[in-house]
Amino acid sequence: MTVDCSPSVRVQLGIDMTELGDDARRAFADEVRRLLDQYRQRAGEGELTVLGWTRQTLAAAFDRMKWENAEIQAQVIRLALGNGGTVTRSQVYEVSGFPTTRTLRGFTRAPNRVVEAMRSDGTVPPDAKLLLWADYNYGPSATTFRAPAELAVLLDGAGG
Repeated sequence: MTVDCSPSVRVQLGIDMTELGDDARRAFADEVRRLLDQYRQRAGEGELTVLGWTRQTLAAAFDRMKWENAEIQAQVIRLALGNGGTVTRSQVYEVSGFPTTRTLRGFTRAPNRVVEAMRSDGTVPPDAKLLLWADYNYGPSATTFRAPAELAVLLDGAGG
């Protein structure tokens, strides 16, 4: 996990949570959010920045996805962030209501366009992490879709 608490402080925390179930991962993410909020209150620091994103810019990305007709992708991103950064192909079909015969080719295009636009207009830095990408696992079709798990700490308050 990479967290920018201020322009001059960078902390990396690497945690293997593969053995944890969904509920345990969510509880862990909630606890990290609580601790970071507590730290910010004590330190009186500005807004938390994670991988180039803040709660405000993440909310703006979700809003832009609405305008891009990418609300399903925004839902998938939220689901992935609550699930350690990964959503399966079958979960995408479940969330979207798409028939399983429908291809998911291009599913990440709209969110990536939003991120590129936000980089271009200076809303987020040029190195801000993409919000959604496909993992093909050496096959012709995406097996999972991923979002940067580190952004889960920003999800509370990132509407959209």
